[in-house]
Amino acid sequence: MALDHILLGYLSRGPQTGYDLKKQFDKSAAHFWPARQNQIYRTLTRLYEEGHISRQIVHQLDRPNRKIYEMTESGWEMLRSWLCQPIDEPTWRSHVIGQLFFAGAVDDASVISVLEERLLHLRDELEHYQELAKEEEIASSPEEARDLFFRWLTLDHGIHTHIASIRWLEDAIARIRSKEHAKGKAGALRKPDDAESSD
Repeated sequence: MALDHILLGYLSRGPQTGYDLKKQFDKSAAHFWPARQNQIYRTLTRLYEEGHISRQIVHQLDRPNRKIYEMTESGWEMLRSWLCQPIDEPTWRSHVIGQLFFAGAVDDASVISVLEERLLHLRDELEHYQELAKEEEIASSPEEARDLFFRWLTLDHGIHTHIASIRWLEDAIARIRSKEHAKGKAGALRKPDDAESSD
């Protein structure tokens, strides 16, 4: 998946400016595909140059001119092709887990500090996602209800993966504090049902 496809997905709902698209990212797609303003504008320029979107410049007297982007037939073909094509997810990467892998080289307090910082970040993001989930959105047709279902399903994924990550981090920190590293592999690997029973 590329930023191209996400932008085309948003533009499939109607013409929008780069600013409009950034607002939508921050409100919805940020839990699975965050994007900075400059990335959005660069990608829009490329999609325009490749003929996947059109661009209309609206002149304004007291403000900078607005560029309004709209899907072309080529953009629709690109979006539909991507939506119907099975894609292998890229290999998962995590800076924090990379740090943890080599954490035997530092003291427990340092490891716990890194994990607690990550825990705070995930809790903040989860709170934000849960606030988004409270928003009211009423569909005016079965087609719109179906579209909303898939959009909200991605937020459901973000909420559940964050909950799972938070629980794992809390458990990992507790095991480091209780010196379970003295058990080596036996202290590190737990069966999922063991984690459930410790709640």
